Amino acid sequence: MAAITTLLNPLLPSQDELMTFWNNDSGDLVLAQRKNPQKPADLIWVKMGKQTGILRNPSSIVSLQYQGLINVYGITSGEEAMLKRLSPTVEPLKHPIRIDQAPSLAGAVNDENAWLYYLADDGMDGTTIAEYALDGSSDPVTLGSKPDVDTYLAATCWSTGKRLVFFQNGTIKMLDVEAGNESNPKDTKIARKKTPMAACTALDAQGTERLYLYFCDSNKVLQRLTITQDGGNSLESLTNAPQLADWTQLAVTPGKTQNFVSYVHGQGIKQKVTIYTDQRK
Repeated sequence: MAAITTLLNPLLPSQDELMTFWNNDSGDLVLAQRKNPQKPADLIWVKMGKQTGILRNPSSIVSLQYQGLINVYGITSGEEAMLKRLSPTVEPLKHPIRIDQAPSLAGAVNDENAWLYYLADDGMDGTTIAEYALDGSSDPVTLGSKPDVDTYLAATCWSTGKRLVFFQNGTIKMLDVEAGNESNPKDTKIARKKTPMAACTALDAQGTERLYLYFCDSNKVLQRLTITQDGGNSLESLTNAPQLADWTQLAVTPGKTQNFVSYVHGQGIKQKVTIYTDQRK
């Protein structure tokens, strides 16, 4: 499983240098830095075989710029599958979190605050979503939603600070974390079961903040759902984007005028980590 996460290098604010983290088959965390993501060279996806690294495979990873650092979080391998910070150093969270459910993970950051989202036991032989504030000021909080047991997660924040988490329960659902409200964004019924998802907020060409959710349909075609703050949304099928590999996850990072969507495409020895550049309109 290709777990992928991306962010822009904060040390180079004048240009879009995309930092791409992923896990290889050995369970290692891999980093590639690409200074021209608008015209990227594909990275060959190398299947290493034997598991020797610390990352659980399959699982998910998250990168966040938090407290002045580029932080990467993931789930370790072995019997005690623990949620940990993997970079810049490997260390446990202030509140140890063991992942007994499907190893799905998402993160969101707003100013000086950041959160991780993962699947947890709801205490009644079911699955729910849990939130953990990275400042460690409180224990993880379960959010009450009832996702599919193997759903992937995506999360982002509006500039107002409103946190949103996306998951599947038959269809894609959007959870307003603070309000506790769930909604069903229209046009997402075409999403394949266990679709990878990635979300971000950014200004469109007119300077209006939008939320962009990426997922794929049953034909492995990339889809973009654009959501406004008043709840309106529109769907576009990005048929000019390379098809997603069956087992890839998705990552998105907003640049100055484009969203950089990263994933694996291709089959067999031709599998590559690619960047699809999605121009914001």
